[in-house]
Amino acid sequence: MDYAQLEKMISQTVKKVVANYVFHETKLLVIHPNSLTSRNKIERLRKSFHIHEWQGEPIDELLDCYDFIVFLEVDQSFIVNSAQGIIHTSETKLLSQFIIRDVATVLVPNDEFLTYVIRSTSNRPYISMLRGYVENLRQYGCTICEFSNVKNLTHRNPSINEKELITESTIKEYKNSILTISENTIITPLALDTAKQKGITIKHE
Repeated sequence: MDYAQLEKMISQTVKKVVANYVFHETKLLVIHPNSLTSRNKIERLRKSFHIHEWQGEPIDELLDCYDFIVFLEVDQSFIVNSAQGIIHTSETKLLSQFIIRDVATVLVPNDEFLTYVIRSTSNRPYISMLRGYVENLRQYGCTICEFSNVKNLTHRNPSINEKELITESTIKEYKNSILTISENTIITPLALDTAKQKGITIKHE
């Protein structure tokens, strides 16, 4: 094998490695029920993020290590209990600890809750009550979204976070699920309404 052939082989190998390499900048801590559905979603997330699956580590080992905290496949029991501050599983305890420490989290409801509560147009008292618990969690700093929206999680965008005035059009163009702004930033009422419609959680630094 001459030098030219060797150089060609190396070049082809490097191209294959580069083509298959994905740089995962955003780090996600994912808490999930280890079901077949959640495992499939984990594998899909690995294509876009650096994933760490929660293994029961204490919260002090998790703080400041990840860009986003994502709870997958949360069910009605998880949402209702968490909204009331009731700890009945290790997962709800972890969420409570994050909320107490003002750490933003993303909750992805399972298909049943999405279908019958989140997407439902029913105004029946029971459904309205469940929506109230969802709203409570949003007020606590949680983002509740569908799995398809998780892919929009990226690092905070300084160009919007440092604005002195945030308007409706600014929110319409915003692609992430969490917007952190300074205490001096003014956000218009229409911008707040639009953020609520898009499921964007607004937090102050």
